[in-house]
Formats: sequence, structure tokens, C-alpha cells
Amino acid sequence: MDNVNLLTSTDADGGLPASPPIRFNKEGILLAVSTNDNGIKILANSYGIRLLRTVDASRAASVAVASE
Repeated sequence: MDNVNLLTSTDADGGLPASPPIRFNKEGILLAVSTNDNGIKILANSYGIRLLRTVDASRAASVAVASE
């Protein structure tokens, strides 16, 4: 990266190490960040939030079918 200008920033509600390992998905709409307590935080743009809601809804539907 040759450009030192900050494009954007977001508050991840703390709990992150000084230099956390990060990983983007292939589409670049989700960002996984390792936390201090060995967890992960998922940061998403508007497309990523829709994707997460779709996955959550389909997971809930499959749990409902499995419990019948």
C-alpha cells in the first residue's frame, strides 16, 4: 500500500489486540478479526449484513426442520 491516507475506520467495541490477525472473504464484504479472548468479530458492509441475515435465517429454518 503506497497511500497513507485513511479511507475509513470503525469502532469494533474493543477487545482487539494492537495488531489483530484479519481475514476477508472472497467477495470482500466480510472481515473476520481475532479478539483478545480467542474469539472472533465479524465486520460487514451492507451486503455482508444481508448475507449474514440470510445465513442466519436458513440456519434457523434447518434447525426447525430437524427438531420436528
